[in-house]
Amino acid sequence: MPIPKRKSNEQEQEFIARCAEELIGGGEYEREQALAICYQNLDIQLSTDKQWRRNLVNNPFKIKK
Repeated sequence: MPIPKRKSNEQEQEFIARCAEELIGGGEYEREQALAICYQNLDIQLSTDKQWRRNLVNNPFKIKK
């Protein structure tokens, strides 16, 4: 099963809930595994987001998502 991607208008917690539900519903993952995959996927998406990186470089102590 492919790992869900975050939609452009989706809040972080909405994405985590949807992602975990899809992975658990597919029957391949337990709850803890699904959550770990979803949080890791969110972290990767945030770290590759240009605006997020720009905010990190300009002010590393106040990250705006």
